[in-house]
Amino acid sequence: MRLVLVVVAMVFSVLAVVSCGVSPILHHESPNREPQGEADSEGQDSSDSAGPRLSCDFSFPSQNLCASLSWVKKSTAEEPGEFLLSFWNKEQNPNQTIVFSNPNAERVFVKLWMPDMGHGSSPVTTAQAVEVNGSLKTGVFRSTGVFFIMGGKWEIIVQLKDSSGAVKESSKLIYHVNQ
Repeated sequence: MRLVLVVVAMVFSVLAVVSCGVSPILHHESPNREPQGEADSEGQDSSDSAGPRLSCDFSFPSQNLCASLSWVKKSTAEEPGEFLLSFWNKEQNPNQTIVFSNPNAERVFVKLWMPDMGHGSSPVTTAQAVEVNGSLKTGVFRSTGVFFIMGGKWEIIVQLKDSSGAVKESSKLIYHVNQ
């Protein structure tokens, strides 16, 4: 009788781990982004089928800008990741041309914050992306050193700062990390 209870308890434990929620043991391949209201579809022209679709992951209303995040390499438990931020004017079609005046690279900042735990991660380095020929890519920034120190709900916060370092505007994307 005792052996039967142990086996039943083990079966229920395994079912609980694999059937509901995010398992602390299994790695789930699912979209990590959490929609941010109108920010997911704003600025897209469904009639244009040329090129990849950019979503307005980050919205900066006072600057009339959108930014899209695309992963170059996702972060793992062992290695930091990196992504590109592509900025464009909301009045332009982002799938035809990226339009954004070249601010100094030090004016675009990325911060990783875990609101449920009240802490962030190591600093992310953000600089204007460079073309193969060495020239700066208009409106595109590369963020490196992206490291999520634990699984859970994170905020990827993009800040636009003025030349004195004061934050002019910021926008965030909720990102779920499964480790």
